[in-house]
Amino acid sequence: MIAKVLRSDNVTYTLSYGQNSEKGGEVFYLNETLEGQTPKEMADDWLAIANKYSPMCYHIIISMSNGDTEKIRSIDNPADRVEFERNVIDAFMRELDQRGNNVFDCPFVVAHHENTDNEHFHIAILTTTVDGRRLRDSFIKKNAVRAAAKVSEEYGLEAAPRALYLERQHQKAVGTRKEDPLPSDADERHLSCKEQNKKRTYTRVEKDPGELKERQRRAIRAQQRKQRCKYMIEKLAQDKTTTDANFLSRLVSEGISLYRDPYEQCLYAEIFDEDNDKTRTYSLDKELDVDLQLLQRLNVNVADKERVDKVSTKKYQELKVKVEKERKAAEAKAKTTKKSTKNVERSTGNSKTNKTTRTSRGQKGSGFLNASGGAAHGQNREHEVGGHHGSSDDLDEEWRRKSGYYGY
Repeated sequence: MIAKVLRSDNVTYTLSYGQNSEKGGEVFYLNETLEGQTPKEMADDWLAIANKYSPMCYHIIISMSNGDTEKIRSIDNPADRVEFERNVIDAFMRELDQRGNNVFDCPFVVAHHENTDNEHFHIAILTTTVDGRRLRDSFIKKNAVRAAAKVSEEYGLEAAPRALYLERQHQKAVGTRKEDPLPSDADERHLSCKEQNKKRTYTRVEKDPGELKERQRRAIRAQQRKQRCKYMIEKLAQDKTTTDANFLSRLVSEGISLYRDPYEQCLYAEIFDEDNDKTRTYSLDKELDVDLQLLQRLNVNVADKERVDKVSTKKYQELKVKVEKERKAAEAKAKTTKKSTKNVERSTGNSKTNKTTRTSRGQKGSGFLNASGGAAHGQNREHEVGGHHGSSDDLDEEWRRKSGYYGY
């Protein structure tokens, strides 16, 4: 289980995104917020008590690994599965609160999404407490990452290795010093929230067991689909009969298309998901964990294509604008450089012509030509002809003696 913390000044959008029905979003856990409201109604209530803090709210994404997802979805009893996930989320929020980020003083809503192969949750937290103070958000990103690692270890889930290592080091250090006492009402606030959510009837409990079984099967097939995609790419890359010309076509024959995103500058694979009748995209390095060194022996021209699953996101659009701006600036700079080069070449050509003309007339060079050697050449000629010949030899002799040229 991992946690990612985002900042947001759009409360309505953050709440609406978490509860988006097209993504299977459902309210899973809440605090200081009325149940049964629409995201817009929740946002209006929040904004009525909110101060103009920056950010207005935090958006925390909790994502389960493939192994954790399979483990959770294999729980046969839907009520037991919901209880397990709710305990995990409750423990995570409790850890944040204990680390100084007083989230139980603030309205927050946790929504569960069912639109991907992995179990994940979206948490919206208002940065204004119910009594008008600011959420203590110091180190909230670091705290969230390490809290997720600690809770993962406690509940037998997979944790990010680096985060888990840092959390263990932190716990070891904490054991050697006196901790600041928690506010006297911290436990009371947490228990109040926990009891409130225990009484809620989460709609996922009411779902048909057959539907849940089918979703579990789909999750397993999704994992198998990614494993097969990775296997085929690495297998064909190592196959001695694979050439630059047939690598991509052999992948296509296996139902895999390879593209390069022109803005994220990464390779990704497209594969059709028959279960959901849609195309899935996976980055080769981050999502499939393909050994990219195996592809280095191939010189393949991969077509540029924007990722369909990211093209509509705000972050991708911002990246696109940035890259296009940099590209146009580079083109403008290249044109300017090309124009300057032509002018220099034209100027150099004229200078060579002038030098030839002046030399034929017996005139010395001046300005730029002097700096590049014209005048110096004339001085050397003077020493060769006469005038300062004797004194120059004496000085050369003394310089050689002082510099240690003699005796070798």
